[in-house]
Amino acid sequence: MRIIIGLMLLALLGGCSSNRPQAERAASIYDLGAPPQRPMQAVLPRAALEVHLPIWFDEAPMRYRLHYHNAAKMQEYVSARWAAPPSQLLQQRLRLQLGLPAAQAAGEAACLIVLDIDEFSHSFASPTASSGQLLGEARLFDRSRRRLLGGFRFNVAQPAPTPDAVGGVQALSAATDRLALQLREWLSGPGAGATEACRAP
Repeated sequence: MRIIIGLMLLALLGGCSSNRPQAERAASIYDLGAPPQRPMQAVLPRAALEVHLPIWFDEAPMRYRLHYHNAAKMQEYVSARWAAPPSQLLQQRLRLQLGLPAAQAAGEAACLIVLDIDEFSHSFASPTASSGQLLGEARLFDRSRRRLLGGFRFNVAQPAPTPDAVGGVQALSAATDRLALQLREWLSGPGAGATEACRAP
């Protein structure tokens, strides 16, 4: 009798353990979407890009805030995760949108664009109205002299098409593209303080 009970317990535990991978595989994995189909013209051909996020945003779980309930509490979607740290996803998409050189060529860059992201989340103003939010600061440095050339604050909020993880991803992807347009405009103007060394092909 004890042997039979023991075998039943082993079978039960084995069934539970085999179910865990299935539950884990059920989580959807997201990035920020496909890159531009055609290369973008580089606004600063000799600049490199670095993107920094606080550690609590730069993790696999996808975060959201309920501003109508408790804006200080960050929550995460149970069945949605990022394919890589968001800083890497943002850096890759923005680099392509700005036409900047690949990471392996960054060591030869004359200037450095640094983005410090303070907020990267799916934010709900109400149960049915939400947006992808990107908040932070962009700065341009002369890499050889480590001198700050210019900077600006940005706050991009892109409405989400649906109040769920899929809508949040689409909103954050569109917000990233809007930020890329703002960066291109800023880097092309005098406010960035870009030197000829940054612009030389």
